[in-house]
Amino acid sequence: MFKIYEVNEKTSQAGNDYWQVKFESKEGVKVCDNFMFHGKAASKTLALLTGLGLADGEEFPTDELSTDDILGKFVYIDTIKDKDSEFLKCPWSSSGYEKYEGKTKAKPKKEEVEEELPF
Repeated sequence: MFKIYEVNEKTSQAGNDYWQVKFESKEGVKVCDNFMFHGKAASKTLALLTGLGLADGEEFPTDELSTDDILGKFVYIDTIKDKDSEFLKCPWSSSGYEKYEGKTKAKPKKEEVEEELPF
């Protein structure tokens, strides 16, 4: 499970706005990922928002979101090593982010495991 500890609003070289989101686990493992709001890359953003409980998996929320809406929230992330960074990254798929619901994982693979809040 990861906590979002930093969110930066940025603009790509093509002029598209995106969020750079940094996550950290209880063990200090860090993940950094970029989330675009337009084009093909928007599907990854929708997956994150769905994992955070802010979207339904089909459409973006009708209310405008700010970085404050996700800062401090928890999410499960499937991670892979990013060879060019100190950070891990999430694979490019909607299954990479899963909702955190209290002390149990939303979609356990075998048995639900109770966890203490890490932060």
